[in-house]
Amino acid sequence: KDSKIVFIEGCRLPFQKPDSGYRIFGTYDLARLILKGVLDRSGMDPLHIDHVILGCTRPDVESRNVARDAAMGAGLPVSVTAHTVGMDALSSHQAITSGIEQILSGQAEVVIAGGVDSMSGHYGQRPRPWRNPKSIPQMTGKQKGWLNSIQKIRPGGQSDISVFGGLSAEIDPGSKSDHLAAMYDIPREAQDAYAVRSHQSAAKAYKDRLSVAELMPVAVPLDFEPITRDNAFRKDFTPGTLATLAPAYTKKHGTVTAGNASANADGAAAVLIMTEEKANALKLTPGVCLKSYTYTGHEPLNDLLPGPVFAIPRLLDQNGIKIDDIDVFEIHEAFAVEVLAIIKTLGSAEFAKEHLNKRSEVGKIPLIKLNPQGGSLALGHPVGATGARLVTTAAGRLHREKGKYALVASGTADGLGHAMLLESMSSLT
Repeated sequence: KDSKIVFIEGCRLPFQKPDSGYRIFGTYDLARLILKGVLDRSGMDPLHIDHVILGCTRPDVESRNVARDAAMGAGLPVSVTAHTVGMDALSSHQAITSGIEQILSGQAEVVIAGGVDSMSGHYGQRPRPWRNPKSIPQMTGKQKGWLNSIQKIRPGGQSDISVFGGLSAEIDPGSKSDHLAAMYDIPREAQDAYAVRSHQSAAKAYKDRLSVAELMPVAVPLDFEPITRDNAFRKDFTPGTLATLAPAYTKKHGTVTAGNASANADGAAAVLIMTEEKANALKLTPGVCLKSYTYTGHEPLNDLLPGPVFAIPRLLDQNGIKIDDIDVFEIHEAFAVEVLAIIKTLGSAEFAKEHLNKRSEVGKIPLIKLNPQGGSLALGHPVGATGARLVTTAAGRLHREKGKYALVASGTADGLGHAMLLESMSSLT
């Protein structure tokens, strides 16, 4: 009998806009806090933890393995091994699935997996247009001069990788999304309306205390006033508000703006997973099984489709189910147009025939089942942590809504896609 990998606990720090609530923290600090949070929430004895895996795309300069540093900082025994992974927006997805593989291969019994990223205060580690030098107290006049010199040799003030060229420098997620909107005839009004939905859903979920269940408050020096909520979502967002924003990427005819695109954020999220047998031995009662997952890749520059349009059909086929069988959808909202394109594409018979060798469309994702607590458009996107947030939210919804299956999906600008299927344990009895 195959072992079932079960979800025991998941939580996240409230996501914060860069240079705001977590301005003085680096990735190590946020990672240490989330590991401690998972232990506290679950009541798990640190001696039972075998391995820690964290996704991270912007580690601190001083930390070569933030998972290991944070594990020791959180009070885990030094015998607990740990490693850090990077896969852009799929980093914490990869951390979780690597944890599953560690358990299934017999290398570990109990794993904490998740992700972390901080965009605050790390000059030299993020694109210059997103940095606010005034917010970096340790920056000297000499350092500012160095940054100005670097700026002069960068074409268009792009991210650090643009200096060296290569494939990554050619992939501009915003411009790619503008092209996607044109290719699939998704107007600006539809994108703005979806973004408003995300913000209003996040505000309602917070008011109804649905999101609070997965949040771990953080006391930040020097006043130690607890941060208890995400600070990016706006309950007063309306289509009229967003209509005033200028295109962010393609200046003349672009439809992607700062309002219908996700914003980078500081944050961390993590989950505690193990086999069902181990959970029983520890007298734990898991509610959700991490049943199946897949990764896909496609050509990123000419084929503009988001990764989930390939990952979701493959996941459904792996498990012999259809979109109509899914009760809970949690899909990463990098851009409003990408989510709308995923919905439109999976409902297209032409796409299914051309790209999937199927006779009919994959199926239509009902909006009522999709991200009802808001998504990355409203909550923000700590790149290395978003996947663990999606899994935690999906598990909570599956339990609360008494569904059978939850589907989590995300993609990256470089053509990668991921999808994971969660199943309620009550449906297995």
